[in-house]
Amino acid sequence: VGAARFKAAQPVQPWEGIRDATKFGPAAPQIPSGGMTDRVPVRWDEDCLTLNVATPSITAEKKAVLVWIHGGAYRSGQGAIPWYNGASFATLGNIVVVT
Repeated sequence: VGAARFKAAQPVQPWEGIRDATKFGPAAPQIPSGGMTDRVPVRWDEDCLTLNVATPSITAEKKAVLVWIHGGAYRSGQGAIPWYNGASFATLGNIVVVT
C-alpha cells in the first residue's frame, strides 16, 4: 500500500464487465500467535480492507442485515475463516450477512 498506509480508504477504481467477487479478500498481516488463523490457510496482504456479503438469493425483497466483526483480540482472525463464513447463516436465517 506504500504511501497510502495509515491514510483514509480511497474509492474503488471503475471496472468493465462483471467483477468476480466470489473469493474472500486477503487478511491483514498477523504474527503467528497460536490463534485461530494459525490453523487455516490464509492469504495475507496490507491491502486488506474488504467486506464479505452473503445473501440467500438476489431478489428485491428486503431482508434483515447482520454485520459480524470477527474476534481475535486484535492479534488474529479474519472474515474468511470458515467458521465466520456467513453463507449458511444467511440461507438458514433468510438474512444478509456482512463480515
